[in-house]
Amino acid sequence: MWHNLSVFNNVAFPLQIRGLPRAEIHERTTHALTYTGLLQARDSFPSALSGGQKQRIALARSISF
Repeated sequence: MWHNLSVFNNVAFPLQIRGLPRAEIHERTTHALTYTGLLQARDSFPSALSGGQKQRIALARSISF
């Protein structure tokens, strides 16, 4: 997890590295955050989250990939 990135950017980063179009990155990331219950925390940084929420970021990252 990258502590200098927001929740949204933590999930979107691997997709950006793969070179996917912005619209697809936004769609996949939003879907993964909704599925894991993190959509409302998308602008938060990992330091403001609980341990369980941090685990869900990793789960959302794997779902979106």
